[in-house]
Amino acid sequence: MTVTQTPYTPFFLALGSLGLETDPGGMLSRWKNCGEDLRYLVNSPVTNCRLNDLFASSWEGLQRRDFEPVLGRSLGHICARRGDEPIGFVNLAWDGGIHAFVLDTTVHPNVRRRGVGRGLVKLAVEVARKRGVKRVDSDYFSEA
Repeated sequence: MTVTQTPYTPFFLALGSLGLETDPGGMLSRWKNCGEDLRYLVNSPVTNCRLNDLFASSWEGLQRRDFEPVLGRSLGHICARRGDEPIGFVNLAWDGGIHAFVLDTTVHPNVRRRGVGRGLVKLAVEVARKRGVKRVDSDYFSEA
């Protein structure tokens, strides 16, 4: 599949190795191994309010912020949703060339340890590959 859309255009990538499958509309993926209705949406519209609520549930003391400028410069972003509610998010930043970075990986505490974060990151890597990126990095930090 060749992806030619702009970074804000939603699209779907099938990832059979992740246990993801396409829906008839081809715009989302569903996690087969989870007993929930969990969808992964690539570059889907998401409000600042929803993202800030998700991040606040995961990161104590987080300052609310405007995600729009960041997402506007990103190679893409993936949002895991249960119904209409975002329960996971990852941003795919890039240098404008062949190098990308997985940033802001967040999963709601109530659905952790179920593979949601892994699905987000694997899908982000696939999005990067489809857009010509040769290297994807990720960092982590731990509060002591």
